[in-house]
Amino acid sequence: LKFTAVRKPFATGILYEGEPNPSLPLFLDEIAFEVRDALQDHFSPAGLRLSSGLTGSLAFCTFNGGRDVFVDVGSKAVGIRSLQRYLGLVERYFVDDENAVFEDELAHTLHVGDQFTRAGNDLLARKVASTLWVSEPAETLLFVERLRREISERRYSCI
Repeated sequence: LKFTAVRKPFATGILYEGEPNPSLPLFLDEIAFEVRDALQDHFSPAGLRLSSGLTGSLAFCTFNGGRDVFVDVGSKAVGIRSLQRYLGLVERYFVDDENAVFEDELAHTLHVGDQFTRAGNDLLARKVASTLWVSEPAETLLFVERLRREISERRYSCI
């Protein structure tokens, strides 16, 4: 398989440059899992959880993007939690226990994504937000419009 390495300020990855291959998704999943496991062993037990901020821990995510595999510093959960905190919706910065989900906080935010598989980059968003799994941008637009109409109808029905 032919790949090109890519470095970004807060991420690194590989891009597949070969011919179409029906086994490519499986290969990329395996690469994402192997890299995740190696980084978890290297950095800390925090791994795919949000970092507790303890010395030696680092929040990151590895994901299969369809034709690439990337490792990002942080994760969508870190980004969503930071936005929720900035908007005053939650008090906690981190979810230290991988099994801890705070239902009252999930109600404040809806994350729309298309990569909720174990090798996707939207998976961790489920820890800090309600989620909607879509398959394409047009579907996102459909649900946003439906939500906008619902909110609008409720607002006017309460007057």
